[in-house]
Amino acid sequence: MEAVKRFDYVYNRMFLDALVHGKWDPDLDGKVDKVRDDLKARMDYIGINYYTRIYVREGALPGGDEFPMLKFMPDQGKGVWNFDAKGMGEVVTFAATYGKPIIITENGTYEDKNKAFELRTKPHLAALHAAIKAGADVRGYFVWSLVDNYEWNHGMALRFGVYAVDTKDKAKPRTLTEMGKQYGAVAKANGF
Repeated sequence: MEAVKRFDYVYNRMFLDALVHGKWDPDLDGKVDKVRDDLKARMDYIGINYYTRIYVREGALPGGDEFPMLKFMPDQGKGVWNFDAKGMGEVVTFAATYGKPIIITENGTYEDKNKAFELRTKPHLAALHAAIKAGADVRGYFVWSLVDNYEWNHGMALRFGVYAVDTKDKAKPRTLTEMGKQYGAVAKANGF
């Protein structure tokens, strides 16, 4: 599907191509206008935030008439939180083709912290481990987030934290979640 190719280009390839190889596409037409030496090799590592697979459909984002590569729309009919651990491995394997070390800078879920590790975090870690075994140079992994945080337009409704924050108490006490305990055991053992 062409919308998927355009989305992948805009969200994944365009910036990495510019900052690793200097390939510059300022008019977002999908073609390199020039190679800029001042952009080449500007990255020490690739940071990846991965939560879910994103589905797109034909359509146009604002500016899509001016910029051909913006002709795609998020497919809200497929839902926003389509957890797909396999996608973690795919993204890491793709990023590894740029020859830079990789750090997973965010990965997590707002789901029930008693089930989140088994349902979401563990499968993502397994997919990440498979990508590492296949040769991806992954140097770090950060679960999102250490504590529950103010999450944009959701406020405190989505709880991502390894530590739950009691927002009703003025002192805002933090409690280690079940997910945090399980993640801690994996980190301590360096495996499952």
